[in-house]
Amino acid sequence: MLVFEAAERSPDKVLKLKFEALRDFDPDERRIVEGVLDSLLVQHQAKRLFGQTTPPANAATSVPQSRNGKRRASR
Repeated sequence: MLVFEAAERSPDKVLKLKFEALRDFDPDERRIVEGVLDSLLVQHQAKRLFGQTTPPANAATSVPQSRNGKRRASR
């Protein structure tokens, strides 16, 4: 369940226009948009509740590189 303030119940004009444009999407495209939106809402709620930011998507898999662009060995 999402919790909203009274003023948060309706989208602003820009978002409203974008949501209206989604009517033209086919069902598969709409499911993708809804999934992305759901993910962003969950991420936003987690930040608000726990005061945490999520690490960049590649933070756990990135390998340090030297100045010349070659990977450095882990120590």
